[in-house]
Amino acid sequence: MSQAKSDPRQDMLPCRLAGMEALAGAEQLALFTVEPASGEPIPPFQAGQYTTVAFEQGSDVAMRYYSIASGPEQAQSWQFFIRKPDKPGATGELFDMEPGSPLWVGQAGGAFTLERSSLPHRVFVANGTGLAPFLSMSRHLRAQAEQGSVASGKLTLLHGVCRPQDLACRSELEAIADNSKLDFLYLPCISRPQEEDVDSSFSHGRVEEVLMHLLNLPGCGDSRPVKLAANHSLDTLRQRMPAGETALFLCGATDMVKAVVAQVESSPWGDGLVYEKYW
Repeated sequence: MSQAKSDPRQDMLPCRLAGMEALAGAEQLALFTVEPASGEPIPPFQAGQYTTVAFEQGSDVAMRYYSIASGPEQAQSWQFFIRKPDKPGATGELFDMEPGSPLWVGQAGGAFTLERSSLPHRVFVANGTGLAPFLSMSRHLRAQAEQGSVASGKLTLLHGVCRPQDLACRSELEAIADNSKLDFLYLPCISRPQEEDVDSSFSHGRVEEVLMHLLNLPGCGDSRPVKLAANHSLDTLRQRMPAGETALFLCGATDMVKAVVAQVESSPWGDGLVYEKYW
Protein backbone atom coordinates (compact mmCIF):
# COMPACT_ATOMS: atom_id res chain seq x y z
CA MET A 1 0.00 0.00 0.00
CA SER A 2 1.44 3.37 -1.01
CA GLN A 3 1.85 6.02 1.64
CA ALA A 4 -0.19 9.20 1.49
CA LYS A 5 1.74 12.09 0.03
CA SER A 6 2.82 14.50 2.76
CA ASP A 7 1.68 18.10 2.59
CA PRO A 8 4.75 20.36 2.09
CA ARG A 9 2.93 23.20 3.83
CA GLN A 10 3.18 21.51 7.23
CA ASP A 11 6.67 22.96 7.71
CA MET A 12 5.88 26.35 6.16
CA LEU A 13 4.55 29.59 7.61
CA PRO A 14 0.88 30.41 6.84
CA CYS A 15 0.79 33.75 5.02
CA ARG A 16 -1.38 35.89 2.77
CA LEU A 17 -0.88 37.98 -0.33
CA ALA A 18 -0.76 41.56 0.90
CA GLY A 19 -0.55 43.23 -2.49
CA MET A 20 0.77 43.33 -6.04
CA GLU A 21 2.39 46.32 -7.73
CA ALA A 22 2.46 45.98 -11.52
CA LEU A 23 5.24 47.89 -13.24
CA ALA A 24 3.96 50.74 -15.40
CA GLY A 25 4.18 49.78 -19.06
CA ALA A 26 5.25 46.21 -18.27
CA GLU A 27 2.13 44.09 -17.77
CA GLN A 28 4.15 40.91 -17.28
CA LEU A 29 6.23 42.20 -14.35
CA ALA A 30 5.13 42.85 -10.79
CA LEU A 31 6.33 43.19 -7.22
CA PHE A 32 4.38 40.95 -4.81
CA THR A 33 4.21 41.59 -1.07
CA VAL A 34 3.50 38.62 1.22
CA GLU A 35 2.98 38.82 4.98
CA PRO A 36 2.46 36.26 7.77
CA ALA A 37 -1.21 35.52 8.44
CA SER A 38 -0.55 35.95 12.17
CA GLY A 39 0.68 39.52 11.73
CA GLU A 40 3.93 38.61 13.47
CA PRO A 41 7.37 39.54 12.07
CA ILE A 42 8.83 37.29 9.38
CA PRO A 43 11.70 34.90 10.20
CA PRO A 44 15.17 36.45 9.76
CA PHE A 45 17.09 36.00 6.51
CA GLN A 46 20.21 37.30 4.79
CA ALA A 47 20.10 39.74 1.88
CA GLY A 48 20.34 37.76 -1.37
CA GLN A 49 18.68 34.58 -0.13
CA TYR A 50 15.62 32.87 -1.64
CA THR A 51 12.61 31.15 -0.16
CA THR A 52 9.80 28.78 -1.16
CA VAL A 53 6.25 30.01 -1.76
CA ALA A 54 3.38 27.51 -1.87
CA PHE A 55 -0.28 27.93 -2.72
CA GLU A 56 -3.28 25.81 -3.56
CA GLN A 57 -3.81 25.03 -7.22
CA GLY A 58 -7.00 23.04 -7.51
CA SER A 59 -6.55 19.91 -5.40
CA ASP A 60 -2.76 20.21 -5.54
CA VAL A 61 -0.20 22.40 -3.82
CA ALA A 62 2.07 24.38 -6.18
CA MET A 63 5.52 25.43 -5.01
CA ARG A 64 8.00 27.91 -6.46
CA TYR A 65 11.38 29.26 -5.40
CA TYR A 66 11.79 33.04 -5.42
CA SER A 67 14.67 35.31 -4.50
CA ILE A 68 13.64 37.75 -1.79
CA ALA A 69 13.68 41.35 -3.05
CA SER A 70 13.02 43.07 0.28
CA GLY A 71 15.80 43.86 2.72
CA PRO A 72 16.16 41.95 6.01
CA GLU A 73 15.22 45.14 7.86
CA GLN A 74 11.68 44.96 6.40
CA ALA A 75 10.49 42.72 9.21
CA GLN A 76 6.74 42.59 8.53
CA SER A 77 6.69 41.16 4.99
CA TRP A 78 8.64 39.74 2.06
CA GLN A 79 8.70 41.22 -1.42
CA PHE A 80 9.18 39.18 -4.61
CA PHE A 81 9.88 40.43 -8.15
CA ILE A 82 8.16 38.09 -10.61
CA ARG A 83 7.59 37.88 -14.36
CA LYS A 84 4.39 36.30 -15.63
CA PRO A 85 5.28 33.44 -18.00
CA ASP A 86 3.96 33.33 -21.55
CA LYS A 87 2.52 29.86 -20.95
CA PRO A 88 0.27 28.76 -18.05
CA GLY A 89 2.13 27.90 -14.87
CA ALA A 90 2.23 28.34 -11.12
CA THR A 91 4.02 31.68 -11.30
CA GLY A 92 1.29 33.05 -13.53
CA GLU A 93 -1.38 32.07 -11.02
CA LEU A 94 -0.05 34.65 -8.56
CA PHE A 95 -1.02 37.41 -10.97
CA ASP A 96 -4.66 36.31 -10.75
CA MET A 97 -4.82 36.17 -6.95
CA GLU A 98 -6.73 38.69 -4.87
CA PRO A 99 -5.20 40.41 -1.83
CA GLY A 100 -5.68 38.21 1.19
CA SER A 101 -5.29 34.96 -0.76
CA PRO A 102 -3.60 32.25 1.35
CA LEU A 103 0.04 31.42 0.73
CA TRP A 104 2.70 29.51 2.64
CA VAL A 105 6.35 30.56 2.88
CA GLY A 106 9.29 28.31 3.73
CA GLN A 107 12.57 28.96 5.48
CA ALA A 108 14.99 31.22 3.60
CA GLY A 109 18.08 29.55 2.19
CA GLY A 110 20.92 29.85 -0.27
CA ALA A 111 24.48 31.15 -0.13
CA PHE A 112 24.13 33.99 -2.65
CA THR A 113 24.90 36.63 -0.04
CA LEU A 114 27.23 39.58 0.42
CA GLU A 115 29.42 37.41 2.65
CA ARG A 116 30.36 35.16 -0.29
CA SER A 117 33.28 37.45 -1.11
CA SER A 118 35.67 39.48 1.02
CA LEU A 119 36.96 41.55 -1.92
CA PRO A 120 36.58 45.29 -1.28
CA HIS A 121 34.58 46.21 -4.40
CA ARG A 122 31.38 44.60 -5.68
CA VAL A 123 29.67 44.65 -9.08
CA PHE A 124 26.10 43.33 -9.20
CA VAL A 125 25.13 42.09 -12.68
CA ALA A 126 21.49 41.20 -13.35
CA ASN A 127 19.02 40.93 -16.17
CA GLY A 128 15.25 40.86 -15.82
CA THR A 129 13.97 39.54 -12.50
CA GLY A 130 17.53 38.53 -11.58
CA LEU A 131 17.51 41.98 -10.00
CA ALA A 132 15.61 40.62 -6.96
CA PRO A 133 18.55 39.56 -4.73
CA PHE A 134 20.39 42.76 -5.59
CA LEU A 135 17.35 44.80 -4.56
CA SER A 136 17.57 43.02 -1.22
CA MET A 137 21.31 43.65 -0.93
CA SER A 138 21.01 47.30 -1.98
CA ARG A 139 18.18 47.95 0.47
CA HIS A 140 20.16 46.24 3.22
CA LEU A 141 23.30 48.28 2.53
CA ARG A 142 21.25 51.49 2.49
CA ALA A 143 19.70 50.59 5.86
CA GLN A 144 23.12 49.83 7.30
CA ALA A 145 24.48 53.14 6.03
CA GLU A 146 21.58 55.01 7.63
CA GLN A 147 22.47 53.29 10.92
CA GLY A 148 26.10 54.38 10.60
CA SER A 149 27.60 51.13 9.29
CA VAL A 150 28.87 52.08 5.85
CA ALA A 151 30.04 49.38 3.42
CA SER A 152 33.65 49.75 2.39
CA GLY A 153 34.59 49.74 -1.27
CA LYS A 154 32.64 50.62 -4.38
CA LEU A 155 29.24 49.11 -5.24
CA THR A 156 28.07 49.06 -8.86
CA LEU A 157 24.74 47.65 -10.08
CA LEU A 158 24.25 46.81 -13.77
CA HIS A 159 20.63 45.90 -14.59
CA GLY A 160 19.86 44.72 -18.10
CA VAL A 161 16.35 44.88 -19.59
CA CYS A 162 14.84 45.10 -23.07
CA ARG A 163 12.96 48.37 -22.54
CA PRO A 164 13.16 51.22 -20.00
CA GLN A 165 9.68 50.40 -18.65
CA ASP A 166 11.05 47.04 -17.47
CA LEU A 167 13.39 48.77 -14.99
CA ALA A 168 11.96 47.79 -11.61
CA CYS A 169 12.43 50.16 -8.67
CA ARG A 170 14.45 52.57 -10.79
CA SER A 171 13.64 55.64 -8.68
CA GLU A 172 14.48 53.78 -5.48
CA LEU A 173 17.83 52.59 -6.84
CA GLU A 174 18.63 56.09 -8.06
CA ALA A 175 17.87 57.37 -4.56
CA ILE A 176 20.25 54.80 -3.07
CA ALA A 177 22.89 55.95 -5.56
CA ASP A 178 22.34 59.52 -4.36
CA ASN A 179 22.98 58.48 -0.75
CA SER A 180 26.18 60.31 0.15
CA LYS A 181 27.08 57.62 2.70
CA LEU A 182 27.33 54.87 0.06
CA ASP A 183 29.64 54.70 -2.96
CA PHE A 184 26.85 53.09 -5.01
CA LEU A 185 26.41 53.43 -8.78
CA TYR A 186 23.28 52.30 -10.65
CA LEU A 187 23.76 51.61 -14.38
CA PRO A 188 20.61 50.56 -16.32
CA CYS A 189 21.36 48.73 -19.59
CA ILE A 190 18.76 48.72 -22.39
CA SER A 191 19.23 45.93 -24.95
CA ARG A 192 16.57 47.06 -27.44
CA PRO A 193 16.71 50.85 -27.34
CA GLN A 194 14.28 52.92 -29.36
CA GLU A 195 14.82 56.43 -30.68
CA GLU A 196 12.98 57.87 -27.70
CA ASP A 197 15.28 56.13 -25.20
CA VAL A 198 17.69 59.04 -24.96
CA ASP A 199 18.01 59.21 -21.18
CA SER A 200 21.66 60.05 -20.40
CA SER A 201 21.69 57.49 -17.56
CA PHE A 202 20.97 54.53 -19.88
CA SER A 203 23.67 52.36 -21.40
CA HIS A 204 22.68 50.60 -24.62
CA GLY A 205 23.52 46.92 -25.09
CA ARG A 206 22.99 43.59 -23.39
CA VAL A 207 24.16 43.73 -19.79
CA GLU A 208 26.83 41.05 -20.33
CA GLU A 209 28.26 43.00 -23.27
CA VAL A 210 28.31 46.21 -21.23
CA LEU A 211 30.19 44.35 -18.49
CA MET A 212 32.74 42.93 -20.94
CA HIS A 213 33.27 46.44 -22.32
CA LEU A 214 33.90 47.78 -18.82
CA LEU A 215 36.35 44.96 -18.03
CA ASN A 216 38.03 45.35 -21.44
CA LEU A 217 37.43 41.66 -22.20
CA PRO A 218 36.19 40.01 -25.44
CA GLY A 219 32.44 40.24 -25.96
CA CYS A 220 29.92 37.46 -25.41
CA GLY A 221 28.80 37.17 -29.04
CA ASP A 222 26.43 40.11 -29.61
CA SER A 223 27.88 42.15 -32.47
CA ARG A 224 25.84 45.26 -31.70
CA PRO A 225 28.04 48.07 -30.35
CA VAL A 226 27.82 49.04 -26.69
CA LYS A 227 26.96 52.65 -25.91
CA LEU A 228 27.72 53.72 -22.35
CA ALA A 229 25.54 56.12 -20.42
CA ALA A 230 26.48 59.68 -21.31
CA ASN A 231 26.74 60.73 -17.68
CA HIS A 232 29.60 58.28 -16.96
CA SER A 233 33.04 58.08 -18.53
CA LEU A 234 34.58 54.73 -19.43
CA ASP A 235 37.69 55.44 -17.35
CA THR A 236 35.63 56.35 -14.28
CA LEU A 237 33.56 53.18 -14.56
CA ARG A 238 36.63 50.98 -15.03
CA GLN A 239 38.21 52.47 -11.92
CA ARG A 240 35.27 51.12 -9.92
CA MET A 241 36.12 47.49 -10.68
CA PRO A 242 39.88 46.85 -10.53
CA ALA A 243 41.04 43.30 -11.27
CA GLY A 244 41.88 41.23 -8.20
CA GLU A 245 39.89 43.55 -5.94
CA THR A 246 36.36 43.19 -7.35
CA ALA A 247 33.67 40.56 -6.79
CA LEU A 248 31.28 40.04 -9.71
CA PHE A 249 27.87 38.87 -8.47
CA LEU A 250 25.72 37.40 -11.28
CA CYS A 251 21.99 36.66 -11.28
CA GLY A 252 19.50 36.31 -14.11
CA ALA A 253 18.92 34.28 -17.25
CA THR A 254 21.06 31.15 -17.52
CA ASP A 255 22.48 32.23 -20.89
CA MET A 256 23.69 35.52 -19.44
CA VAL A 257 25.33 33.92 -16.42
CA LYS A 258 27.00 31.22 -18.52
CA ALA A 259 28.28 33.77 -21.04
CA VAL A 260 29.84 35.96 -18.35
CA VAL A 261 31.40 33.00 -16.53
CA ALA A 262 32.90 31.69 -19.79
CA GLN A 263 34.56 35.03 -20.53
CA VAL A 264 35.60 35.97 -17.00
CA GLU A 265 36.64 32.77 -15.20
CA SER A 266 40.14 32.70 -16.75
CA SER A 267 40.59 36.48 -16.58
CA PRO A 268 42.11 38.55 -13.74
CA TRP A 269 38.54 38.93 -12.37
CA GLY A 270 37.89 35.17 -12.33
CA ASP A 271 38.52 34.64 -8.62
CA GLY A 272 35.83 37.21 -7.85
CA LEU A 273 32.94 35.45 -9.61
CA VAL A 274 29.92 34.80 -7.37
CA TYR A 275 26.86 33.02 -8.78
CA GLU A 276 24.49 30.14 -8.10
CA LYS A 277 24.82 27.23 -10.53
CA TYR A 278 21.28 25.98 -11.16
CA TRP A 279 21.72 24.26 -14.53
